Amino acid sequence: ITRDPIEEQGGVNLYCFVNNNPVSYWDKDGKNLYVLITEGESWGHLAIIARKQHGCYYLSFGRDGLTLLFGSNFDSFISNINISREDSPYKYVLEYCASDKALTTMIRELYKEFKSKEYFCDTKSLCIDLAKIAVENYTTADYFYISNLNPRNIYEQNKNNAIRNFIIETK
Repeated sequence: ITRDPIEEQGGVNLYCFVNNNPVSYWDKDGKNLYVLITEGESWGHLAIIARKQHGCYYLSFGRDGLTLLFGSNFDSFISNINISREDSPYKYVLEYCASDKALTTMIRELYKEFKSKEYFCDTKSLCIDLAKIAVENYTTADYFYISNLNPRNIYEQNKNNAIRNFIIETK
């Protein structure tokens, strides 16, 4: 449960932005972290989107190393990313609370840490490491649980720890 991110600037009631019910509602325009998960049978891919005040940052670690992209509209940004990943689009999404300041720090730190890493067959889990570090160090969540590398299991194991989870319907 998080107070209004603009604090008293929005009035003295710090939960008005969620109709005084922070357990059942969340700020859909909040500046949050999203973990994107592909639908693979045994192995998939994870990436993150940092939704900040002035746009979205996509970070993904794959065969080409670290990818960092920027987009202004969240929904069209995910749609465009999925179009470019036509063979393996993202299906599962986990949303976590994070402040704009934490997301700025996260982008800078993760970019610095992962930009020099190289992709090898034995480092396929670096995309999972990226998501785990992002969730555990820069959001209000306590953990990002991984018992195996199955994407559906990662989603199922973490969906109750996220503030929201949803499935992207693909055509």
